[in-house]
Amino acid sequence: MKSYHSVILFLSLIFQLQIVRADHFTPVFSGNPYNPMSILITGVTVDNLDLDLGDEIGVFDGNVCVGSATYNDESVIGISVSMVDPLSNKIDGFKLGKPISFKIWKQKMDFEYINIQTHFDASFDTVFRSLGTALVDLKTFINQQRPKIYPNQLFSVAENASQSTVIGTVKVDFSQGDLHFELLHPEQNKPFSIDSLTGSISVVDPAQFNYTDTQKLVLSVHAYCKKNNGLTDTSFCFVNIERTPPTISNITGDTAIVGMLYKKTVHVTNSNGRRLSVIPANIPAWLTVGIKDNQEIIFEGIPGGHDIGESNISFALSDETSHIQQSYRLRTIQEGNKSNVVIYNNPTNGPFTLFVDFCKEDEIEVTIRKMDGIVVYRNIIKNVGSRLILPLDLSGNSKNIYLVEVKYGAILISKKLILQ
Repeated sequence: MKSYHSVILFLSLIFQLQIVRADHFTPVFSGNPYNPMSILITGVTVDNLDLDLGDEIGVFDGNVCVGSATYNDESVIGISVSMVDPLSNKIDGFKLGKPISFKIWKQKMDFEYINIQTHFDASFDTVFRSLGTALVDLKTFINQQRPKIYPNQLFSVAENASQSTVIGTVKVDFSQGDLHFELLHPEQNKPFSIDSLTGSISVVDPAQFNYTDTQKLVLSVHAYCKKNNGLTDTSFCFVNIERTPPTISNITGDTAIVGMLYKKTVHVTNSNGRRLSVIPANIPAWLTVGIKDNQEIIFEGIPGGHDIGESNISFALSDETSHIQQSYRLRTIQEGNKSNVVIYNNPTNGPFTLFVDFCKEDEIEVTIRKMDGIVVYRNIIKNVGSRLILPLDLSGNSKNIYLVEVKYGAILISKKLILQ
């Protein structure tokens, strides 16, 4: 055993004095290697066969080639590898203590074997060391070089995406290059295509998006090495169809007056231009609802005396795929004679007096609200008699126009109050 080690050390000294050149793998250093390490490959097989003349072996520190050799029918292949020069401003060799990895290039196939099984002689170095020596056997198989598509990759695309929109690129673990892509079952993948060289997926026909069945499409992606068709992989990728539903502008409460035409317009944003429809849920018989120009919801009608009261108007906006529920409060009133309601000190900076005459009711409800419907004051006064004089004060509220509403029986009278 000592004599064997002595031979190896002698060979190591020889290989430290020369660089065995290769054409396919190009080391990062030039000239003589710095503080070289000798890699002695005592055995190498590819698919259980010996190398052919002209095949190459590259030695790597990560992705950095630090040495290489061409096979010339030697029983022991020696490669002198260079350590990184500390005075250099670039990486031109291996770093101390880093793992030693290999690649094998088959000349006839013009193909790199990257996944290499290594067996180091533990009596020598097993990691990079300056002026060190490593003894190693190499073995590899073609089926270990197969591309591996990352499983369950997820992409997203807007439902209104235009043709040729790129939604992403399929990720594959395969460093040898010359990889080609295709979509299997193209009849199921009509909305999309894949670039055969890059693996990028694009929208071909967005009209084929079938939102009513599913919002997630499944693509069967096939990747193969053109130099060796036996190196393939197939995996499923998923595409989420991101919905952009229509939106409805904010609807505030409203008031309808008996015997008068009521009309309310609600604006709709419909970026996809899909056909919209309104589905009534709770709509009084006197009120109609419809959609105009695919952009406006219109409520219209004339209430009668028997419609006095409050209703919760509810409906759904449909774009043939989903429904948006919406509602608002609608009060229907009988408008009274405004002359019997008077506001003294209007405009006001806070204090004012409400005067109600000839109401002929025992109970009066007084409500003060902002123009957007928010109530700032409400009170029910009982045992009124025929006249009400009510001092009020809005000091502390924001300067604005308010509605003062007086309701008795089925009568509601509304007057504007200016707070300065």
